[in-house]
Formats: sequence, C-alpha cells, structure tokens
Amino acid sequence: ATGVYVSAVSSVTGMPDKATMFYLALLGAIGIMLGAFTWGKKVISTVGFKITRLDYVSGAAAELSNALVVWLFSTIPKMLYGYGMPISTTHASVSSIIGVGLAKTRSMRGVDWRTVGLIAASWVLTLPVAMGISASLYILLVHMLG
Repeated sequence: ATGVYVSAVSSVTGMPDKATMFYLALLGAIGIMLGAFTWGKKVISTVGFKITRLDYVSGAAAELSNALVVWLFSTIPKMLYGYGMPISTTHASVSSIIGVGLAKTRSMRGVDWRTVGLIAASWVLTLPVAMGISASLYILLVHMLG
C-alpha cells in the first residue's frame, strides 16, 4: 500500500533511502492497524460467517485456494513474462469462500448472494470513488500550491 508513496518520493528526491523506506512501511502498518481496529471485526464476521458459514475444513480449503491463486498469479507470469500480475488478495479470498459455499451444499443455496452482491457493489464503486477523490485532491493541491 505504500508503493504510491515510494513513487512520489522517488520522483521528487530520487529513490528513497532505507530510513525513508522504513517510515513508509511504518505508515502502511499503521494504516493496516487502524483498519483492523476500526472495521476488522465487521469484516471478519462478514467474510467468515455471512457469505457462507465456515468451519475448520471449509476455512482451510478456502484459505489454501486463496494462497494458491495469489501465488500462481504472481509466480507464473513472472516466470513467463518477467513480472507478476497484481491481484487483489481480498477478491481471491472472498471468491474462495464463495467456492467453498457452493461446494458444501452443491447448490447456489450455500451462499448468501445478497452479501456477495453488497461486497461486489463496494468493489465496483471503489474505482470511481477513488478516481474522483484523487482528481479532486489533485485539482485542490494544484490551485493551492500553484
């Protein structure tokens, strides 16, 4: 999550030194910590129980699938093309849980599609909202800083 800051710092001052990289990693860790403390319980509850009810076996299967997908998408393209594909671990995790829900009941009834729809809507809305906020902040900063 701090890659964008590394790009910004490197375009102004050159590649950041180790101390700057440490502070950027610390900034990212603080962001993750704040997210976990503020929304973590709700996210865990939704992903763990509302999409489909996970038990030890289904949770292990979903997480192994998630890890395999992330590894395959980052490793195979790296071997073939020289760079891995940036994928969302959250998308892979939720999709793995949906797959477990479908496999457990062998039907569409094993998944709460309303919850999946709300998650998908939040993913779709993330792009235009982030673009709008970013564009607005850019315009504001250009006008403030000249």
